[in-house]
Amino acid sequence: MRIVPGGSDYPGSLLSCGIQVPLHLIGEPGLLKPPAMALFCSVKCPGSIIMKTYEEMQRLKLQDRVIAGGFHSPMERTCLDILLRGRAKLILCPARGIRRLRVRPEWRAPLSESRLLIVSPFDDCIRRSTKQLACARNKFVADLADSLFIPYAARKSQTEQFAVELLSLGKTVYTLSDEESQPLIDLGAIVLPP
Repeated sequence: MRIVPGGSDYPGSLLSCGIQVPLHLIGEPGLLKPPAMALFCSVKCPGSIIMKTYEEMQRLKLQDRVIAGGFHSPMERTCLDILLRGRAKLILCPARGIRRLRVRPEWRAPLSESRLLIVSPFDDCIRRSTKQLACARNKFVADLADSLFIPYAARKSQTEQFAVELLSLGKTVYTLSDEESQPLIDLGAIVLPP
């Protein structure tokens, strides 16, 4: 499926950010309407963050909310696995076109239950993810969401730089209550309420 700017299904959050590209979809386009929370996390995480993120995902999977992400880093993939087993609604955004995307077996039930939407702003001719495409995808996900959850951003990492950029744009960024998350809190992130 494909939706274009100006169509009734096109997300207003993207239009307000100046994004006007066709979106390629697999799944329920209605998941683009409710407010979403984006999930980003650095590749390597301290043990305390891993445990607290795991606990937070167990809580979030039981909520009727939309969570968006690329789900690319190891922690993000773990979060996706947990969230797929709950009732949360998910927007999965690969950093490439999706025409030839292999739908994984664990995605089939959430897709049939209209709890999973796979969306890409990239043309179908883009078959491989690159670092540049991943950065563009992350910006797309952040623009799609009304808030962000970053359990951990390593110091001087791209995730931390991205958090700084998002905070400067006035986005609400949540993180965990943990000593390792203090640099994000110092930047302006808010501890995710229980």
